[in-house]
Amino acid sequence: MTIAKSAGCTLLPCLLLMPLYSVGQETTSTIEQQAATFLHSHYSERFPDAQIKVKITPVKARFQQSHCSVPIEFTPPRNLTSRPLTKASCIDSRHSTPSWTLFVRGQVTALHNALVLRGHLRKGQRLDSSLLESKLTDLLRHPDSVNAQESLRGMVSSRALPAGRILTRRDITLAPAINKGDAVIIEARRGGLSIRTTGIAQESGHIGKQIRAINNRSGKEIRGMIKAQGLIIVP
Repeated sequence: MTIAKSAGCTLLPCLLLMPLYSVGQETTSTIEQQAATFLHSHYSERFPDAQIKVKITPVKARFQQSHCSVPIEFTPPRNLTSRPLTKASCIDSRHSTPSWTLFVRGQVTALHNALVLRGHLRKGQRLDSSLLESKLTDLLRHPDSVNAQESLRGMVSSRALPAGRILTRRDITLAPAINKGDAVIIEARRGGLSIRTTGIAQESGHIGKQIRAINNRSGKEIRGMIKAQGLIIVP
């Protein structure tokens, strides 16, 4: 039993109430269909931008239980894996224990367009569209993969990366506002006045970080906070 289209049921926090089924030949196939619908809804809620596909491992044909007089309840799998296990139960409020329970195994994929490297990247190299391509990727196998719709403006590689790699969030980081060796503007503020001169950064850093720089005019080393790209403010 396979399902890959949007489910029309509503997912409850702990369980999903499904329609009644009848005893006989269609008992197992009906449970499989309900399990597929339940898992599709469960995974779609958690991966709303992904294409969800569910396949159910056939329930043993010898499974024969008494007719369930109430809607069958399905409990979510403990983890979001590619092979989830969900429990189907016939729970009659008139009894303290379920009339019967059955575990159903599924196979799930959650496909989205992930970014893949066209070529090798050096550590600290800026990312742009010419270096990347999109590829349908299973989020359950690559949960940290970067979606093709995400903006990578101002991002650089956090380490050297090989061609063909599926890009993950651990592979990228925000580019420093100032790199070591950059020409910078050093601004000193006194009351309502500001004095500017030029310098050379001795460290790399992001906005808000304190770094060292050499004042070109005095030749002295100063320490200031990065206010913007290429701008350092000293006390």
